[in-house]
Parts: sequence; structure tokens; C-alpha cells
Amino acid sequence: QVKSGHLLFPASASPRIMAAVATRVVTAPAAMAEQFQPQAENLFPQGAKLCVTSDVGAARASAAAHGGWNPRMQQYCGQTGTLKWQSPDGLACLLQFDNGAQWLYSTELLHQQ
Repeated sequence: QVKSGHLLFPASASPRIMAAVATRVVTAPAAMAEQFQPQAENLFPQGAKLCVTSDVGAARASAAAHGGWNPRMQQYCGQTGTLKWQSPDGLACLLQFDNGAQWLYSTELLHQQ
């Protein structure tokens, strides 16, 4: 299973399906969406080692736009994961951690190792 905030997907779910579901769960007005166009400099290469901020409050606050917060996400704050997928708009990244857990975090919370 793949965790995306409060959403739980089967392991076989494609990133495209997860993004489509997340888009329908959390939608923004078109005018607001235009403000968040993809930024090439925000995109990380596939397989990159990314560290999640250790600031749990910031992680919790930003999760609302990316599927919601799950309390189990807290244990991965300050940890490094491998980039498995990034949203087309560059605003969210799915990371897989050493124990196999996968979580979706806002790109603004991540930095490359």
C-alpha cells in the first residue's frame, strides 16, 4: 500500500491514478492554481535522495494541499528517502524510506542530499 496523507492506495496504483484522486480530493480555484505553475528548478531527478524537514509543524501545515497529514508521517521528518514520483506541477514528491514506507510530502519541505 502507498500512503498519501490520509489517503491509502494499493501498491499497484499508478502515480497518475494517485494524482488524479488527490486532485479530486483537494481542489483549488482555477485562479489560485495559475499561481502555482511548474517550476523547472523545483524538480528533482528520479531516484534522488531527499531529506524531509525536521520541522514537524511545517510538514503538518503543508500536508493539507497534498492529501492531508497522517501522524505516522512525523517519524519520517528529518529522515532521507528516495524519490519515487513527483507531481507534474512539481509541488509534491512521493518518497520511499529504507523500511519500505512511502509518503507524499510537499516539495518545499525537501532538500537534496
